[in-house]
Amino acid sequence: MDKDEVIPFLKPCPFCNDLPQIVFSGTYRVQCTDCGANGPPFPSSDGAAKRWNRRGSSDPMDGFS
Repeated sequence: MDKDEVIPFLKPCPFCNDLPQIVFSGTYRVQCTDCGANGPPFPSSDGAAKRWNRRGSSDPMDGFS
């Protein structure tokens, strides 16, 4: 992540309620530092954060691994 990039707000992990972090490995994704849950990949950190924060109400696993 670029040093000038603003770090977006992240909701706690839906599985363990710990605080996640944004990681980069070719694409950005949000990863829980405690249980290892991953959000879906995205080309930008902001997009990855938005996808992490947007959770399907019918299936809590939707988009997560």
